[in-house]
Amino acid sequence: MRNKKTGVLLAAVAGLLAGVLLILLLRGCNSTPKQSRSEDQATAQTPSQEATQPPEQSVAQGNALRVEDLSFARLSDSELRLSWSDALDAQAAGYAVFRRSATQEDWAELGRVDSDGVVSGDVHLWTDAHDSTEPQQFLYRIDVIPPRDGADNAEAGAVVLASNRSVCIDPGHYLGSSALEGTELYDYGEGNFMLQVGLALRDVLRTEYGIDSVLTRQTDDITLGGYRNEELDNLHLSLRGEYAQGQDLFVSLHTNANQDDANGYPTCNQPTAITKTLVFVNLPGAASEQTLLQANEIGTRLSQVNCALGFSDSDRFDRVSTGRLHDWSDDYNDALNTPGSVCQRLGDLQKDYYGVLRGAASVGVPGMIIEHGFHTVAEMRRAAMEGALAAQWASADAAGIASGYGFSAAETLKGA
Repeated sequence: MRNKKTGVLLAAVAGLLAGVLLILLLRGCNSTPKQSRSEDQATAQTPSQEATQPPEQSVAQGNALRVEDLSFARLSDSELRLSWSDALDAQAAGYAVFRRSATQEDWAELGRVDSDGVVSGDVHLWTDAHDSTEPQQFLYRIDVIPPRDGADNAEAGAVVLASNRSVCIDPGHYLGSSALEGTELYDYGEGNFMLQVGLALRDVLRTEYGIDSVLTRQTDDITLGGYRNEELDNLHLSLRGEYAQGQDLFVSLHTNANQDDANGYPTCNQPTAITKTLVFVNLPGAASEQTLLQANEIGTRLSQVNCALGFSDSDRFDRVSTGRLHDWSDDYNDALNTPGSVCQRLGDLQKDYYGVLRGAASVGVPGMIIEHGFHTVAEMRRAAMEGALAAQWASADAAGIASGYGFSAAETLKGA
């Protein structure tokens, strides 16, 4: 009996030890995978993430991809070319091109461009063709198509206003032209100041109305057809107008003058009562209701600006219609207390008197010369050289041009 009990006791002890060893082994096996998961999780985290953040949240916090640099160029009255940089190509799966009319709110996808698609230089290009050649405004944007791995997300691209219209801007003369003699000159030069107005007009047309433009000069000097500055300005003026070929409108920017000692005042110290805005249109422009509307709108707005700034005694402007343009003469030009108007001046052969307008007419483009005000009025020269007159004149010109096309300003368009 005694040996049998001893055997049973030894068997129980052995079973107990085996159970303890089994528990220890199981705990050891479970501890290794737990440590490995922690190391794997730490390896997958970015430096900015907390150690307790689950991996799926890092996808939602990826980089937001957005095309900010969309630009446009009007190729013709039925084609627009969009361009944007390839800076996001490495992160984007592609791009979606969206457009909507300025008169509607719904966006339509025009198509898609692969991130490794056709690139010219460092930019992607997309040409949008339209069925109608009538004046049209559009809003465009380029949306990034994010990669499938979800590493980045995308936002709608910056919206750009564009149109199928383009204007040739001719900042009159060149550096140093139209030098004045007299007191209170304020260092004014017509050629110098018109370049400021022309560059400002280019920018306002594009940003506010989506109207493209070309300029006959963008610097103090002008060179066309191998002629430069004074040589061009005196003998080959028509080249400036011919530069508008393929454009929808030609606009030559100037300030006016009077005959010597007009009205009994020194030539360059005329009273503010002489100030009037004159807009000369060429033969194609005189036959176009649209161009005459633009000329009327420009003249009306400029007259209001000049009066508000104190170098005109009245904001009146006589509007015209087809076949009822104002006749120009020296007496009308120099008259005091007389409103400006839209004029036509023809030469002996019943062609446009001014070379720039003849040039535009020869390539079939309606054109106008805008005589914004009189630089023989000291108050105008002071406003030009000491204030924001260039920007105000440019805004008036742009609003008049856009009005003739029936275009709205960007600030009035939802989503622009």
